[in-house]
Amino acid sequence: MGSYYLPWDEKAAGEPLSIDVAFDRTHLAQDDIATASATVRNNLAKPANMVMVDLGIPPGFDLLSEDLQDYQEKSAHRKSGHLSKFSLTATQALLYFDSLAPGDSVTLKYRLRAKYPIGLGPSSPRFMSITTRK
Repeated sequence: MGSYYLPWDEKAAGEPLSIDVAFDRTHLAQDDIATASATVRNNLAKPANMVMVDLGIPPGFDLLSEDLQDYQEKSAHRKSGHLSKFSLTATQALLYFDSLAPGDSVTLKYRLRAKYPIGLGPSSPRFMSITTRK
Protein backbone atom coordinates (compact mmCIF):
# COMPACT_ATOMS: atom_id res chain seq x y z
CA MET A 1 0.00 0.00 0.00
CA GLY A 2 1.16 3.51 -0.76
CA SER A 3 -0.13 6.92 0.06
CA TYR A 4 -0.02 10.19 -1.80
CA TYR A 5 -1.08 13.80 -1.49
CA LEU A 6 -3.88 15.31 -3.58
CA PRO A 7 -4.42 19.07 -3.34
CA TRP A 8 -7.91 20.52 -3.12
CA ASP A 9 -9.35 21.51 -6.47
CA GLU A 10 -10.94 24.63 -5.03
CA LYS A 11 -9.14 27.45 -3.30
CA ALA A 12 -10.58 28.93 -0.15
CA ALA A 13 -12.25 32.27 -0.71
CA GLY A 14 -11.03 35.25 1.26
CA GLU A 15 -7.54 33.96 2.01
CA PRO A 16 -5.33 36.74 3.44
CA LEU A 17 -2.42 35.44 1.36
CA SER A 18 -2.33 32.95 -1.47
CA ILE A 19 0.41 30.89 -3.04
CA ASP A 20 0.60 29.08 -6.37
CA VAL A 21 3.39 26.74 -7.42
CA ALA A 22 3.90 25.56 -11.01
CA PHE A 23 6.56 23.40 -12.69
CA ASP A 24 7.87 23.74 -16.23
CA ARG A 25 8.28 19.96 -16.67
CA THR A 26 6.47 16.91 -15.36
CA HIS A 27 8.82 14.02 -16.25
CA LEU A 28 12.55 14.03 -15.57
CA ALA A 29 15.48 11.66 -15.78
CA GLN A 30 18.07 11.48 -13.03
CA ASP A 31 20.01 14.77 -12.71
CA ASP A 32 17.53 16.63 -14.94
CA ILE A 33 16.50 20.07 -13.74
CA ALA A 34 12.96 21.42 -13.49
CA THR A 35 12.15 25.06 -12.87
CA ALA A 36 9.45 25.86 -10.35
CA SER A 37 7.63 29.16 -10.09
CA ALA A 38 6.07 30.16 -6.76
CA THR A 39 3.80 33.21 -6.65
CA VAL A 40 2.81 34.65 -3.27
CA ARG A 41 0.05 37.27 -3.24
CA ASN A 42 -1.18 39.55 -0.47
CA ASN A 43 -4.98 39.63 -0.76
CA LEU A 44 -5.38 42.01 2.18
CA ALA A 45 -6.14 45.74 2.04
CA LYS A 46 -3.14 46.35 4.31
CA PRO A 47 0.51 45.32 4.23
CA ALA A 48 1.40 41.80 5.37
CA ASN A 49 4.50 42.09 7.55
CA MET A 50 6.97 39.35 8.43
CA VAL A 51 5.66 36.82 5.90
CA MET A 52 7.09 33.31 6.15
CA VAL A 53 6.54 31.01 3.19
CA ASP A 54 7.11 27.28 3.65
CA LEU A 55 7.69 25.71 0.23
CA GLY A 56 7.64 21.95 0.19
CA ILE A 57 10.47 20.34 -1.79
CA PRO A 58 9.02 17.34 -3.63
CA PRO A 59 10.52 13.97 -2.64
CA GLY A 60 13.44 12.97 -4.83
CA PHE A 61 14.59 16.54 -5.56
CA ASP A 62 17.29 18.93 -4.40
CA LEU A 63 16.55 22.66 -4.52
CA LEU A 64 19.39 24.69 -6.05
CA SER A 65 19.91 27.44 -3.47
CA GLU A 66 21.74 29.85 -5.80
CA ASP A 67 18.36 30.84 -7.28
CA LEU A 68 17.14 31.93 -3.84
CA GLN A 69 20.43 33.75 -3.19
CA ASP A 70 20.09 35.62 -6.50
CA TYR A 71 16.52 36.68 -5.70
CA GLN A 72 17.58 37.75 -2.21
CA GLU A 73 20.28 40.02 -3.66
CA LYS A 74 18.00 41.44 -6.37
CA SER A 75 15.21 42.18 -3.89
CA ALA A 76 17.48 43.84 -1.30
CA HIS A 77 16.26 47.37 -2.06
CA ARG A 78 12.61 46.51 -2.59
CA LYS A 79 10.13 47.88 -0.10
CA SER A 80 7.63 45.09 -0.82
CA GLY A 81 8.72 41.53 -1.51
CA HIS A 82 12.24 41.75 -0.07
CA LEU A 83 13.49 38.24 0.75
CA SER A 84 15.35 38.92 4.00
CA LYS A 85 16.53 35.34 4.54
CA PHE A 86 15.85 31.71 3.71
CA SER A 87 16.75 28.30 5.07
CA LEU A 88 16.64 24.86 3.47
CA THR A 89 16.01 21.38 4.81
CA ALA A 90 15.68 18.15 2.83
CA THR A 91 11.90 18.62 2.59
CA GLN A 92 11.27 22.37 2.67
CA ALA A 93 12.49 25.86 1.87
CA LEU A 94 11.55 28.50 4.43
CA LEU A 95 11.43 31.98 2.91
CA TYR A 96 11.20 35.11 5.06
CA PHE A 97 9.88 38.30 3.43
CA ASP A 98 9.93 41.64 5.28
CA SER A 99 6.52 42.64 3.93
CA LEU A 100 4.11 42.46 1.02
CA ALA A 101 2.14 45.56 0.07
CA PRO A 102 -1.66 45.32 -0.30
CA GLY A 103 -2.52 43.49 -3.53
CA ASP A 104 1.16 42.93 -4.30
CA SER A 105 2.56 39.61 -5.45
CA VAL A 106 6.04 38.11 -5.61
CA THR A 107 7.05 35.47 -8.14
CA LEU A 108 10.13 33.46 -7.32
CA LYS A 109 11.65 31.01 -9.79
CA TYR A 110 13.90 28.25 -8.50
CA ARG A 111 15.39 25.07 -9.93
CA LEU A 112 15.03 21.52 -8.65
CA ARG A 113 17.43 18.70 -9.56
CA ALA A 114 15.95 15.20 -9.83
CA LYS A 115 17.84 12.64 -7.74
CA TYR A 116 16.06 9.79 -9.60
CA PRO A 117 13.87 9.42 -12.70
CA ILE A 118 10.64 10.95 -11.46
CA GLY A 119 7.41 12.72 -12.36
CA LEU A 120 6.09 16.01 -11.02
CA GLY A 121 2.45 16.91 -10.91
CA PRO A 122 -0.27 18.70 -9.03
CA SER A 123 0.31 16.40 -6.07
CA SER A 124 3.55 18.17 -5.13
CA PRO A 125 3.14 19.75 -1.70
CA ARG A 126 2.39 23.44 -1.26
CA PHE A 127 2.38 25.07 2.14
CA MET A 128 2.38 28.57 3.55
CA SER A 129 2.25 30.10 6.99
CA ILE A 130 2.35 33.74 7.95
CA THR A 131 2.89 35.98 10.93
CA THR A 132 1.48 39.50 10.72
CA ARG A 133 2.37 42.36 13.05
CA LYS A 134 -0.36 44.72 14.19
